[in-house]
Amino acid sequence: MSKEISIDEKSSRFILDTDGQKSECLLKIPSDWWSRFYEYAWASNFIEENDVCLDAACGVPHPFKFYLASTCTDVYACDIDSDILDKNKLLLRVSEYFDEKDVKKTDQYIDKIKFSCINLIDLPYEENKFDKIYCISSLEHLPIIDIRKAINNLFRVLKKNGLIILTVDYPTININFLANCLINAGFNFVSSFDSKIYNNAIYSQLLGGLYCFRLLLRK
Repeated sequence: MSKEISIDEKSSRFILDTDGQKSECLLKIPSDWWSRFYEYAWASNFIEENDVCLDAACGVPHPFKFYLASTCTDVYACDIDSDILDKNKLLLRVSEYFDEKDVKKTDQYIDKIKFSCINLIDLPYEENKFDKIYCISSLEHLPIIDIRKAINNLFRVLKKNGLIILTVDYPTININFLANCLINAGFNFVSSFDSKIYNNAIYSQLLGGLYCFRLLLRK
């Protein structure tokens, strides 16, 4: 990393309400996207101009892939929703969450992104392709057997010494299980790993109660 990033920003832990936030990620983040203000702010620390990067399970309307395209040399994005392959459908989906001005911003960068409609367990990319892989609140939605497969695939397509930047919702996924899957695949935590839930961890009452955990690992 050429950027100067604090030791704390490199730590893997629950996101706290004292952590950095951003109200925009190229587009203005909807007010009810409770964790995205923090997730996007944290993940943005690791973006560098010359990166070849992947937004894995990017979601159709979510803005992080467009933010990457506004900054990075070579941007890929994949999702199981086929709407990401149709520019008009994608822009329509974006318009459901963002205003006309933000849709126009999206349109400026959409053609810079190489999209694939694919499951994380079957990534189409060659080995050692990406400098960075971002996966924002997605792995927890996979069956346990597919989580292991997806992580192995993400390891395969990441370059040696490349970074994987993850966030997940808890308790939708067991954090220690996820950490073990990542280590068993060959990843190493960049800094400390702390699974304690602190009193000021961000929290939502959605789906019976959710916390958000971030993980930073290197191949």
